[in-house]
Amino acid sequence: MALGHAVTLGLLQGPTELLPVSSSAHTTLVPWLAGWPYSKLDGELRKSFEVALHAGTALALALELGEELGEELGVLDARSACMLALSLAPA
Repeated sequence: MALGHAVTLGLLQGPTELLPVSSSAHTTLVPWLAGWPYSKLDGELRKSFEVALHAGTALALALELGEELGEELGVLDARSACMLALSLAPA
């Protein structure tokens, strides 16, 4: 994948992740519309790239909202903290 394509998809991922639209669909649709060879990449490579995009979005949000997250987490009681931890665990 060309660096410019990866950067473009990364810049698209952030805003679309926060909107009520499918950011994953945009990751597939934009390269298809632009004629990029994204669909020809190995499936594992595409999946790894998409996971990296989501992780980057999560990291950016955590950095930007870190203080607010800290305040909210600081007022949780033990039961609420446990429920939150369980809700974040993979299935």
